[in-house]
Amino acid sequence: MTDEFREEVVIVGMAGRFPGAASVVEFWANLRDGVESIRGLGADELAAAGVDPVRAASDDYVSAAAPLEHADAFDAAFFGYTPRDAQIMDPQHRVFLECAWSALEDAGYDPATCPGSVGLFGGVGPNTYRQQVLETRPDILASSGRYPLLIGSEREYAISRAAFKLGLKGPVVAVATACSTSGVALHLACQSVLSGECDMALAGGARVAVPLAAGYVYEEDGILSPDGHCRAFDADARGTVVGSGVAIVVVKRLSDALRDGDAIRSIIKGTAINNDGADKIGFTAPGVSGQETVIRQALEMADVDASSIGYVEAHGTGTFLGDPIEVEALTRAYRADTDAVGYCGIGSVKTNIGHLDAGAGMAGVIKATLALESGEIPPSLNFSAPNPQIDFGASPFWVVDRLTAWPSELSPRRAAVSSFGLGGTNAHVILEQPPAADRSTPSTRDHQLFLLSGRTERSLDRATRALAERLERLQDLEPADVAHTLAVGRHHQRRRRAVVASDCLQAARALHAAVERPAGEAVSDRPTVFMFPGGGAQYVGMGQRLHATEPAFRRAFDRCADLSEQSLGVNLRALVFGAGEPAELDRPALALPALFATEYAVAHLLESLAVGPSIMIGHSLGEYTAAHLAGVMGLEDALALVSLRGRLFEELSPGAMISVQLPAADLERQLGDDLSIAVINKPDLCTVAGSDRAVADLERRLADDGVETRRLRIAVAAHSHLVEPILARFGEFAATIDFSEPQIPFVSNLTGRVVEPGEVTRPEYWVTHLRSTVRFVDGLATALGGEAKVAVEVGPGQTLSGFARQHPGRVDGQVVVPTLPHPSEKIPDDAFFLAAVGKLWAAGVPVELASLHAGEQRFRVPLPTYPFERDRHWIERAAVPAAQVSTSGNGRTSGGEVILRQPEPVASPAPHGDRRFRIQERLVEEFSALSGMSAQELDTRASFLELGFDSLFMTQAASATGAAFGTKVSFRHLLEEAPTLDALASWLDERLPQEEQPPAPVVEATGGSSPPGLDEIAAQLASIQLQVTALAGGQPIRQQVSAPSGGQPSTGSTLGGGAVEADPPAGPPPAEPTGPWRPPERRSDDLDPEQLRHLQALTERLTSRTGGSKAATASNRGHLADPRTVAGFRRTWKEIVYPIVADRSAGSKLWDIDGNEYLDVAMGFGVNLFGHSPPFVIDAVTAQLARGIEIGPQTPLAGETAALIAEMTGHERVAFCNTGSEAVLAAMRLARTVTGRSK
Repeated sequence: MTDEFREEVVIVGMAGRFPGAASVVEFWANLRDGVESIRGLGADELAAAGVDPVRAASDDYVSAAAPLEHADAFDAAFFGYTPRDAQIMDPQHRVFLECAWSALEDAGYDPATCPGSVGLFGGVGPNTYRQQVLETRPDILASSGRYPLLIGSEREYAISRAAFKLGLKGPVVAVATACSTSGVALHLACQSVLSGECDMALAGGARVAVPLAAGYVYEEDGILSPDGHCRAFDADARGTVVGSGVAIVVVKRLSDALRDGDAIRSIIKGTAINNDGADKIGFTAPGVSGQETVIRQALEMADVDASSIGYVEAHGTGTFLGDPIEVEALTRAYRADTDAVGYCGIGSVKTNIGHLDAGAGMAGVIKATLALESGEIPPSLNFSAPNPQIDFGASPFWVVDRLTAWPSELSPRRAAVSSFGLGGTNAHVILEQPPAADRSTPSTRDHQLFLLSGRTERSLDRATRALAERLERLQDLEPADVAHTLAVGRHHQRRRRAVVASDCLQAARALHAAVERPAGEAVSDRPTVFMFPGGGAQYVGMGQRLHATEPAFRRAFDRCADLSEQSLGVNLRALVFGAGEPAELDRPALALPALFATEYAVAHLLESLAVGPSIMIGHSLGEYTAAHLAGVMGLEDALALVSLRGRLFEELSPGAMISVQLPAADLERQLGDDLSIAVINKPDLCTVAGSDRAVADLERRLADDGVETRRLRIAVAAHSHLVEPILARFGEFAATIDFSEPQIPFVSNLTGRVVEPGEVTRPEYWVTHLRSTVRFVDGLATALGGEAKVAVEVGPGQTLSGFARQHPGRVDGQVVVPTLPHPSEKIPDDAFFLAAVGKLWAAGVPVELASLHAGEQRFRVPLPTYPFERDRHWIERAAVPAAQVSTSGNGRTSGGEVILRQPEPVASPAPHGDRRFRIQERLVEEFSALSGMSAQELDTRASFLELGFDSLFMTQAASATGAAFGTKVSFRHLLEEAPTLDALASWLDERLPQEEQPPAPVVEATGGSSPPGLDEIAAQLASIQLQVTALAGGQPIRQQVSAPSGGQPSTGSTLGGGAVEADPPAGPPPAEPTGPWRPPERRSDDLDPEQLRHLQALTERLTSRTGGSKAATASNRGHLADPRTVAGFRRTWKEIVYPIVADRSAGSKLWDIDGNEYLDVAMGFGVNLFGHSPPFVIDAVTAQLARGIEIGPQTPLAGETAALIAEMTGHERVAFCNTGSEAVLAAMRLARTVTGRSK
C-alpha cells in the first residue's frame, strides 16, 4: 500500500435486539456481566409453543432456547400497516424494519430525510412463521391473498420493504448466505460506500425462530448442543443453541463522518468474502483453506499486521470439530505475519445469545465495536478447559473467559470478526478503535432547545423519560450536541414536546416535569399570524440576550440602530441594552424607534429559522413594522416615519390614556368632545385618550360606577383629537415616501380588514391611521379568520397574546406564542425565545432546525431511539391438524366455529336511504375482515390512505367488495370516486339495482367439532333475524343454516339443514315505521323552490353569524363524538346542523363564541331554575370547592338534601343519580321488583 491518503469506512450507528436485551446498551451490559441469555423453558412455555408433552419429556429433547422478547409484537401503525398486514408478515421482516429505523436514529439521522444516497444490505433467516403457523391456517392463507402472503413471507422482500418504508434510494440488496449473511452484507455495504455508489449504508441481519420459545431434539454430532449451552472452544463443546435477534449497523466514509460530526464507533479497516468451494469434506462442513484465505484477504485489505490484532470475535459455534478448524485457519493466517503466541484474545458471542443465523455476524461486529470503544473485552462463557483438538499454546490465541481490560497506549486497539456460512460462504472483518473525538466548539447560547416527538402521547412520554434518564447518567454530554442531534437526527412525529435548559441535568429535570403536561399536536399547513405590539410594550433590556447570542437578531437590530443614530443622534444599543434610565424609553421619540427595531429584529430572527407569516397585524405602531415587512416601505423610510411620529408626539400638549373595561358602545355614551376612543382591543376593553384633566374626570366617574380602569404609561393622547395639530407635518413627510403594494397581506387598524390594493400606498392612509381609532378586535378577527392558526407576538411582552387568547372568535386548536417575556418575568429572553420556537415547532409550524446551530461545530451523539409501541400481531396456530381444517366460501375458518357467510343478494323493498346504511355496515365488516382492524378503528370518513391502506390492500378490497355486492369495483373506483367507506357506501347505493339490498348475514353452523347445541343456537339466531326484518316492515330474508356434523338436520328446529323461506306479503310493501327513533325522511326534492330559497337564505344568515361555532364543530369532529352534530341531519340543511358553542351565560341569557347574545328559553332543559350563574349558587359551589369534592365518600349534604326533597314531594326515600338515564333505569328496576313484571 502507498502512503497516500486511504479512504476508510466507519460505523456511525448501531441498533439491535437480542435474547435478554432490548437494545445495544442492554446487550453490552449483559456481555460485560457475563450473562447467558440462553435459558431453560418450563412445561407451560413448551405447551404454549405446541410441543407434544410426550416429546418434551423424552431424553433427547432439550428444553432450552434463546428467544427474542416480544418478537410476536410490532408497531404496525407506526409504519402504516394494518393489523392483518402485520399478522401475515414474517416477524423477521418486522424486527428488521424497526431495527433499521433505530440504527439510523442512533447514527443521528432522520430516516425520512437522510442526506445523500443511502443503501441497505442485509438478510433474514428462513421463514419458520409461515411453516409453523400460517400453513396450519388455510383460512388465513385463503383470505389474505397470494401477493400479500408472498411479499410478507419471502426473505428478499424484508430488505426492500425496509428501504421502502425508510425512503432509501441507494443500492438495496437482499443477502442470503446462511450464517454469514450479515457479515457478507457488511462487506457489500463497505464496497458500495467506498466506490461512491452511496454515501451511507445500513448492513445487518435478523433471525426469529418460530415457535418463539421451544426446545429442540438433540442429534448426535449435530450442530445443536445436548444440554442447552454453547461452550465455544471448550473440551465439552458439543454444539450451539438457536437464538433469535436482529443487528444492524450504519456505515459511512471516514472523511464524510468527520465532516458531518458523526459519532464514529469503530473504523472498518478491511473486509473480505469468499467461498470454500469443494475443498472440504462436505457441503455443510467448514473448510480450513477457505477460512484462512478470507482472513488473509481481510488483513491485506486493511493493510495491518496480524500481530496488531488484539481480539478475535470468532464464528465460534461450539461444535467439537468446527472450533478446531476455525482456530487452525486463524493460526495459519496469522503465522504469515508473526510467530508470537498467546497475545490475542478470542471469544464467541454465541455463548451468550446462541446462534442468530443471518444476524450472527453482525452481533459479533457490534460486540467487537463496543469492546474497541470501551477498552474492555467481555468474557466468552462456559469455558473451563480447552478443546483437546486445539493447541492454544502454539497459537496466537487465548480464550477470554473473564472481563478483561484492553489498553491502547502504544497502538490503537484492533479486532477481527469472523462469520462463516453453512454451505461455505465466509466473511471476515478487521475493526479499529475510533480516533479521539474532537471537542465541540462552545455554543454561543446559554440555553438549548431539546425537542422530542412521538406518534402518540404514550410513545412521546416513553421517549421523554428515556432521554431524561440518559442525560442523568451522562451529564458530561455537550448540551448543544444533544439538542442538535434531537433537532436534525430524529423524524418529527405528530405529538411533540420541547424544553429549554442550560445543561444536561437541568434538561433531565425539565423533561421529567414535561411528562406531567399535555404535549403539543403538530398540524401541517397551519397558517401563521405575526402580531406586532404598539407603544407602551417597550422596556429597557428587551432582547438584550438575543442581541448577544443570536447573529440574525444582532444584525437586524444593529442596522436599525445605525440608521436611527444618523437621524436621532441616539445610540439605540446603549438606550435599550445599556444601563440607562428606564424613563428614557418613555419618551416617544426614543421609544417608538426602539420598539420598531426590536420587532424588526425578532421577525428577522424568526425568518432565519424559516418561520414567516401568512398574514400580519400590528397594534398602532406595530402596523408600521408589518407594513415594512410586507414591502410597503423600505427600512430607512419606515424608521424615519416612526421617528418623526415620536418627535411630533413630544411637541403635543400633555395627554393621557386609560384602559376601560367596557364595550365601545357603552363607553361612547360617557365621553364628551374632549375624549376619544383610541383603541378597541376586546369587545369589552377599550382605550380612551384625551387631556389629562378629562381622563382623570372619566376615571373618577367610572370608579363611582364600579368600572375597572388602568392608566397607561404614556404621556400622549394618541389616536385622539389632540394629535390633529401634527397631522399636516406628518402627512407632508409621508408624501415623500415611495410606497409599494404589500407582498404579504396585513390587516388595517382603520377598517379591521385586510388592506386592499391602493389603500396603504397613499400618504393620507398613514395620516388617518395616526388620528383614528385602532379597531384591533376587528382586525384580530380578520387575521385569525375562525381558523386554528398560530398567532405569534413578534416583539416584547404578551399583551397581544392575551387579546388573541381571549378573542371571541378564537377556535379550538388555535395556538398563541409570545416571543419575548414581559419585563416582570424573570426569564432570560434567549431562553424565552427558544421556548417560543419550541412551541411553534410543537404546533406544526415548519422550522429550519439546523439553523439553530449554524456556524457552530456540532456533533451527533448516540441517544435513545424511538420507543415503538408494539402490539401483538400474531396468528394463532390451529389447534387441529391442517388436513382437518376446512374453509368456507369466503375463506374464514369453519372448524366448528359459527361464521357469517353472505348469500346472493335478494329482493328488498327497503327504502333507499336505509339501504345505504346497511351497505356501509357491510363494508365495515368486509374491510375489518380484510385489514384486521376493528370496526371502531375504521373511521368511515377517513380516506383509505389515512387508514393506512396501500395499493395492494386496495386491490384486494376492490375485489372483495365487488364479490360481496355482485358488481364491478376497481382499484381506480376506490382511489378516485369513492376514497372513503362513507363515499363507497353512497357510490354502491347509487349503482346497485333499486330492488336489491346487501345480503344480510346468514348463520352457518359448520361441521367439525361443533359444541352441543350450536346448531340450535344458529337456528334461533336466524329466526330472530326473520322477526327483526318483519318488525322493520321489510321482506323477511332467506336464512340458510347448514346441517350439523354428520349431515343430519338438527332436531327441534324448523330450519333443519335446508333453507327456510318466508313468503313476502301480498300487495305493496308496508311503509317504513316512523317514530322518535326513526323520523320520516325528507329529501331535497320534497322542497319546492320557494322553500329551498328560504333555506338557503337562512343558512347564509346563520353561518355568517355563528362561524366560530361551525368552525369549532368541524375542528373537533375528529376527536369529539357529539350526537347533536348529527341529530336531525339531512343533506339539504347539513350546513346548519351544528351546535352553538357557548362562551358565557348570566341570568336568562347566554353568549356564544361569536359574540351573539341569546335569550335562553329552555334554561338548560329546566335544570337552571334560577337562571344561569345565580350568585348564591356560585358562592355555594365555590365554598364547597374550597372544602373539596370527594369521589367515593358520602357528603353530609346528601342526607339533609334527601330529607328536604322527601318532605317537599311526600316520598319516603330519595336516591341520587348522575344522569336522567340512570334515574329511569333505577325506577324501572324498582317497578319490576314491586310488580314482579319484566315489562
